[in-house]
Amino acid sequence: MVGYEWPEGRCKQLAFVSEDGHIHELFLVAGNSWAHADLSAITQAPPATNVLTGYAWPEGHMKQIAYVGQDNQLHELYVEAGGSWQHVNITELAHAPITPITSIDGYTWSIGNSKQVAYVGDDGEIRELWMPQSGNWGYANLSQMVMALPVRF
Repeated sequence: MVGYEWPEGRCKQLAFVSEDGHIHELFLVAGNSWAHADLSAITQAPPATNVLTGYAWPEGHMKQIAYVGQDNQLHELYVEAGGSWQHVNITELAHAPITPITSIDGYTWSIGNSKQVAYVGDDGEIRELWMPQSGNWGYANLSQMVMALPVRF
């Protein structure tokens, strides 16, 4: 489960994976009551494992949930302010290798005007997918770039 604020949408939300592998969101828009949405059903996204992250991207005027699919690929569900939920396979878009993933974290970088999803594979290497506001998804193996020791859990 992950919780975060989306100032652009004036709401807070909790996202979680249900027993059937669907991503669900409980959300509260300021001045309204709590509501529920099955984001997997809305977007026809593939089933999820229990590894997910969520965050707001102010520069892109959107919020997103990144998750590891049962296909071992990273997927993103996102919505722009005033829009409808969308699904993309960010592993494919970034031309990243498919690897079993043990943990992920999503965040924004305001200086780079981009959003990032960093993850650790079962080999202990840290990788990152990123997308600038006016660009395409990219991929880097950060552990190999800086010759870092493997991550262990």
